[in-house]
Amino acid sequence: MEASPSSAPGLKRSLSVWAAVGLSVALMAPSMAANINPQASATTAGRAVPLTFLIAAVGVLLVAYSFVRLCQYFHHSGSVYAFVGATLGPRAGVVAGWGLLGTYTFYAVVTSTAAGIFGTAFLQAVGIWPHPPSWAPFVLLAVALTLSLLLAIMPGAARACCCPSRAPRSR
Repeated sequence: MEASPSSAPGLKRSLSVWAAVGLSVALMAPSMAANINPQASATTAGRAVPLTFLIAAVGVLLVAYSFVRLCQYFHHSGSVYAFVGATLGPRAGVVAGWGLLGTYTFYAVVTSTAAGIFGTAFLQAVGIWPHPPSWAPFVLLAVALTLSLLLAIMPGAARACCCPSRAPRSR
């Protein structure tokens, strides 16, 4: 029996606009860390702070290169779990997969916290919220996390809010 071209194995392209926005926000976390952290480390490292970021960038490029090489050898959509599991064993793959999940979760919380802090500072600078309480960034953090959770759980609601003409119709 011959396989049809439509049943060929492969990845399904199903990234929605909101998923792309979520990935973009998640990828901003490392750049925010590079923008926020040097001020604190400058007191101890002094003028060597750019050198530490350069060394870290070399390490990130080496990890990226290893991912490219592993993708050429292992055709699997399991990312870190599959690559580490295939090279170091399944137990290490599970640990790496859970570590990556923790990293993604931490990035979401840190990015949302930074959005709350910057949002509160912006509202204070513009004069919309002249005297925010000290817990105001956490409120904006909760709003950002709740909105992202709602968009992840109910993708149809995002279409209904943003594009009412494209919202799914109930029968």
